[in-house]
Amino acid sequence: SIDIVLPQGTSAEAKGNQVLFFNDNATEGAATTTEAAAPRASETPSEATAPGVVGKVKLPVGVSPESCKFGDDSIDGRKVLNCKLDKDEVREVPIKVVDEL
Repeated sequence: SIDIVLPQGTSAEAKGNQVLFFNDNATEGAATTTEAAAPRASETPSEATAPGVVGKVKLPVGVSPESCKFGDDSIDGRKVLNCKLDKDEVREVPIKVVDEL
């Protein structure tokens, strides 16, 4: 699984290989929607125009919204989103221990 710690005052939605952040406060969300809608160099036009998006995190693998749930734990008052990974997305990697000099 992957745990994502959300910035304080935000909620999140998983979409494929990214998690979009939205402002929890409706009045602040209205004020930042214009700023969030301005395209950034790394965003596609559809991501830049998503209403209310204040940020995003790219993930190394895709996750479905159904596999993500908010955990009971919080870190410094911030929510933690836990997304389960499909078994075919996870692979074992051997670790070789090298003697230190």
